[in-house]
Amino acid sequence: MRSPARVALVLLLAAVIGLPALTLTWAGVTIYRAGDLSVEVSEPGAGGGDVHVVLPAGLIELALAVTPCRVIPRQAREQIAPHAELIGELADALGRLPDALFVAVDRPGGQIRIARHDSHLLIRVIDGERRVELQIPSSTLGAVLRYARAAAS
Repeated sequence: MRSPARVALVLLLAAVIGLPALTLTWAGVTIYRAGDLSVEVSEPGAGGGDVHVVLPAGLIELALAVTPCRVIPRQAREQIAPHAELIGELADALGRLPDALFVAVDRPGGQIRIARHDSHLLIRVIDGERRVELQIPSSTLGAVLRYARAAAS
């Protein structure tokens, strides 16, 4: 025989255990689906070195989801405000853009490339032996732009 107190206790335990489990599952799926953000910097010479950092881009999206816009300094929000509509349009367009090379600048000893490939925005700058490469998922960049637009409003 089941007493109402026992049923209530079982339901309470299910909620206490189930809610965090669902939250962690949602966070894990969000992080996995967002892909990776990659930054690579190569600076030859005595003071230089190579740095390659790969982060789950979903961490950025989760941080944006739980960070209120009011933490952005007022001065930054005021600088963004005149461009808020354009920022929103760019955020929406990022997901619809086809894979393409947007910017290609070549000169002796260097190059700049900005492209979209496999749902990532790729930026590569080479200057002699120095190199910087950034790869960010379009969805993450869109989330950052939407956050900036919301902060400016």
